[in-house]
Amino acid sequence: SVIAILSLGAVYVPIDASQPNQRIQQIVDQAKIKCNIYDEKDNKITDNDIFVNSDNIFCKENAVYQKIDPDATAYCIFTSGSTGIPKGVEMSHASAMNTIMDICKKFKVSENDSILGISNLCFDLSVFDIFASFYANATLILPLEGKKHEVSYWKELCEKYHVTIYNMVPAQIEMF
Repeated sequence: SVIAILSLGAVYVPIDASQPNQRIQQIVDQAKIKCNIYDEKDNKITDNDIFVNSDNIFCKENAVYQKIDPDATAYCIFTSGSTGIPKGVEMSHASAMNTIMDICKKFKVSENDSILGISNLCFDLSVFDIFASFYANATLILPLEGKKHEVSYWKELCEKYHVTIYNMVPAQIEMF
């Protein structure tokens, strides 16, 4: 979904469906979200929501995409804010790629690497997981959503797919 949204020149705003409805609505209102792509276990939040499952995913043949302005917003991640009201932090395509390219260069990320993508899409570490894998032609290993919080499952994936990059916050590293 993230790649599809960006390829259309739109901004992605990840929303954790497990958050309280009031907070979700605050994010939708602040970000002026016009369309939500959701899974069947989640709820519609706008009149233009698109339900996505493996039966209705499609690709427009010969699609022509516009060149994207590097200074345009790529994504907006909402933090809790000091007042408890969600606060959006926007990031441009250029800023995100600058960080990704710098980290990949410093750590010599390449097509020989596999990245374990356990970060929630609402967390900025997920940006590296997704786009560094594309940039460096590395392999992105995404756990099943229902097992994403199981540390023993992380270990299984790391062994099975020879994961070389663990992009985790300190608390996750300690658990691992």
